[in-house]
Amino acid sequence: MKERAYQLQSVNNEIYCSPDAQHSVIVSFIHDGRLIRGHYWFEKDVLLSSFQSEGKYAKTLKVPAYFVKVIRGAVFKQLSTAQVYEYDNQRKRVYTDLRYHPDDWIQRTIERWDAKS
Repeated sequence: MKERAYQLQSVNNEIYCSPDAQHSVIVSFIHDGRLIRGHYWFEKDVLLSSFQSEGKYAKTLKVPAYFVKVIRGAVFKQLSTAQVYEYDNQRKRVYTDLRYHPDDWIQRTIERWDAKS
């Protein structure tokens, strides 16, 4: 039996909130024997990933829609227990008193995804 081209490894339980209130989570998966880390962006509903090619430069990897759905499902399963963080002015992670993250974002995201499915 042929191995799948894409295999999900893990989804980080910490969600990054950028200064423009865009949220992303790091996702690890295997493609053609390579471990690849990508960022799933919630608001854009897209997975952006890249990998080193022969150690010279990063290549962007186009991930098929079916695998983005697999990732979205894994992200959704742990969304209610995820921690959101931002970086402060000293580039340190902070988990409380967030400046850009709306307090009800996780609940609204869960409701929005429930409505889609």
